[in-house]
Parts: sequence; C-alpha cells; structure tokens
Amino acid sequence: MKPLTTRHIWLIATILTMTGAVAACQGPAPVPIPQIVALSRPARPVLPAITAAELSSLSDDVYRRLAERNRLQRHYAEQLEVIIDSTRNSDK
Repeated sequence: MKPLTTRHIWLIATILTMTGAVAACQGPAPVPIPQIVALSRPARPVLPAITAAELSSLSDDVYRRLAERNRLQRHYAEQLEVIIDSTRNSDK
C-alpha cells in the first residue's frame, strides 16, 4: 500500500470539511407533531343470559371467580371506551 501524499490528505480533509458543513446547515431534525385521530366506538356485544339455576351447580369459589372475571372484563371495556371517547372529545 502506497503512503498518502499531501494531495491525498488535502483531498480527504476537504471532503470531510464539506460533509460536515452540509450536515451542519441542515439544522436539527423537525419535531413530529402528534395527530389525534377520532376513533369510532364499537357497539357492546349482547351477552347471553345465564339463569340462577344454571349457576347453582357452581361451587362458591368458582362462582366468585366467575363474578370477578365478569367485573374485570366490564371495567376493562369501560376504560377502553373512555380512551376512545377522548379521541373524539379532545376539545372538552
């Protein structure tokens, strides 16, 4: 490999200087502005009814867990509805 001559070093320095100058002229990257998109809220599903007679065969523990499961699902759905509604009513 041949040693670098003064001309090569000058050429490399010029290229690096020009590259840095072009990059500096561009300024900082623009900050993206978040856009709020209105979401539509789907209708809640109609859940099948379960009679007390059908639930009577469940143990107390299973009944409590089923009730807790239903409560958590309802609460989660309500939270999602609040989030969806906030996209439509952002000016309030």
